[in-house]
Amino acid sequence: MTPCEFDLDREYLLGRIDDDFPLTAMWNNDVMEDFRRQFMKNIDKISFCNNCPYKGQIVWDPTVEYHWLTAAARA
Repeated sequence: MTPCEFDLDREYLLGRIDDDFPLTAMWNNDVMEDFRRQFMKNIDKISFCNNCPYKGQIVWDPTVEYHWLTAAARA
């Protein structure tokens, strides 16, 4: 799982959701805390944010891409 559907290179890979590693653990791990800090302080340092179609907009329905749900990721 990544914090954004546009993190295609998995720069901020949070982990894989399973019984041993729940979503709450990922939401509060070091990678996500670093992402939030960078997002708030200097969004331009996050490469996939630079080309984001939502940059500078208020988005009411954000999405999260779960890479592990796709058959290709599990193969």
